[in-house]
Order: sequence, then C-alpha cells, then structure tokens
Amino acid sequence: MKQCFILLLSILFLQGIGAQTFPYTFTVDQAEYVPLTEANGATDGVWDDLDIPTPLGFPFQLWGQSTPTLYWYGELTAFNVAGLPGASNTPFLIAYGSDLIDRGFDSGISQSPVSYKTEGEPGSRIFKMQWANAGFFNDDSNTAFTNLQVWLYEGSNNIELRFGPTEVNDPFIFEFSGPLIGFMDEYNLSNDNFQNLYYLAGPAEHPTLKTATMANVDTLFSTLQNAPGDGLVYRFSPGVSGTDSPQASHNGVRIYPTLASDAISIAVDDPTATTLQKGLHYNIFDALGKTVRSGQITAALERVELTNLAGGVYYVNFYSPAGLVGTQKIWKQ
Repeated sequence: MKQCFILLLSILFLQGIGAQTFPYTFTVDQAEYVPLTEANGATDGVWDDLDIPTPLGFPFQLWGQSTPTLYWYGELTAFNVAGLPGASNTPFLIAYGSDLIDRGFDSGISQSPVSYKTEGEPGSRIFKMQWANAGFFNDDSNTAFTNLQVWLYEGSNNIELRFGPTEVNDPFIFEFSGPLIGFMDEYNLSNDNFQNLYYLAGPAEHPTLKTATMANVDTLFSTLQNAPGDGLVYRFSPGVSGTDSPQASHNGVRIYPTLASDAISIAVDDPTATTLQKGLHYNIFDALGKTVRSGQITAALERVELTNLAGGVYYVNFYSPAGLVGTQKIWKQ
C-alpha cells in the first residue's frame, strides 16, 4: 500500500521523462470554504486508500480525454488520485498527494466522511467531491487533519481544488515537503509506467508549477512547502495551443478577436450549406464554468455580442452533433 513513492522515484531515475506542453492555466484564488450538504456518501464505514468510481453526471474532459466517471485509484497509489475508469493508459489528477485516512480508522467509527454531489443546471453543472476532517496515515498522534473539495465544471472543464480548515502539527506526516498536487499526463496501469509529472512547489499561497525529469528529479522531494490552508483555491483551466493567435482555427472554425470589447466573430472556413447544416453550435463559459452565451452557428460569419459581460477570461466551446470540436480562450475588456 505504501510502495507508491518508492516506485515513483524508481521509474523516474530509470527512465527519465520528456516534458510536453502543460494544457492548463493555473491560478490561485480565495473563496469561503462551504461544506457539502445532502451529498452522496462515497464510503461505508471507515476508509483508507479509497478505490472507488464516482459518476459525474456529465461528460468531463480530463487532460483532453472525455469521461462521465472518475476512478479514484487509492489501492494503487495511497494518494487521492483520479483517472479514467477501465483504461489501460490514463491521465491522473493528483488532488492531494498525501496518505489520507479516516481519523476513526483505529476505532472503527468513521470521523472523516467522504461524499460527492453534482449540482446546477444542464450545461453548467458542477461535480463536487469532499474529504471532511481527513487524517494522515503517518500522524501517530491523530491530531492533524484537512478538509478538501474537488470541483469539476461542465463545459469549461475547469478543475478546482478547494481547501478548508487544516491543521498540520508535524511536516513529516507528508512523504515530501508537503502534499503532492498536480497531474500525470499518461499512466500505464499494467506496468506502472508514465510520461510526465507536473506538480506544484513552493509556498502554498503562491506556488509554481514544476515538471519532474531526470535533470531535476531531486526536486520531487520539495513539493509544496506547507499544506494549503482554509479558503485557498487552486484552479486549472484548460488552455488550447494557438489561443494567442487572433484567428486560431479549430477544425475549420475560427474566432476573432481573442481580445474583445463588445463582440466576437465566429467564422466557418468552409461556408458551404453542407458544413452549416451539420448543426454547429457554441457555448461561452466564464472562469467558474457558468454558461453566459450559447447559440447555433447558422452563417459563415456569426457575430456574438459581449457588451453586457464583465471583463475577464471566457471560454468558447464549438460543438458538432458528434461532440466537442474545439475550445478557444478569449479575453473581454
């Protein structure tokens, strides 16, 4: 159960990994931590190393791969790690890379419920999973605890890690300098092989993103310097290569300008009746995953008004009847 860290380091030293483009934009925010109510229980009694599926209620893209369910591979890693169910290769979201455990494990009476729920209207739903009053396996005193929520946003595919009341009395309860939080882009479940590991390091209040390679594998011991505290929010927003271009193309659909004040234009590269009759449509989401605009693309050049929207970052998803065509980030002045 506790061999994950030795295995992880061994693979890194033996193979090395080549970094690729990280497909998310990482930001740190503050928000009041609100415990979940009327949620589904994920466990039956006390728990350690959760090994369970959680249905999301909508298709969600993790590292660009769509799934309606996340699987938490607790027995594999002793971490809070989620990936695709039933896949031989899967990306991993490392939500809180420390060996969490029910604080009532020894007594047999649960003190750390794990629960989840999906709420919101179709098109802008949010899956929320919560670890309440979770303890640490390496804390012999059983006095350290943390509260954590994972939020997954329909449409925007944003990932948020929201942290609640936390008390860590001994930094040695972590296998590293602090919890390991980040992603693996591809993990092979049959041979425990993977490609790239991306993780947060430095002060929890303003961490930086690092990549594990042969050249800097020793930094894997130095992850976050402290546990994220109450009210801290880590947000990972999908980024698309080419979004800095004023006319980035996604399978024949372009949008411009990406820095807009009152409107954007959606252009179809092949403005034939056949293309437009395919049922192309768009949804625009804000940074929190809320749908703010939607509609059909019925002309070769479609104008979408943004006048009443607040300034900030938005995401435009393009859809055909077969599913998602592409995503474009825009900025509203």
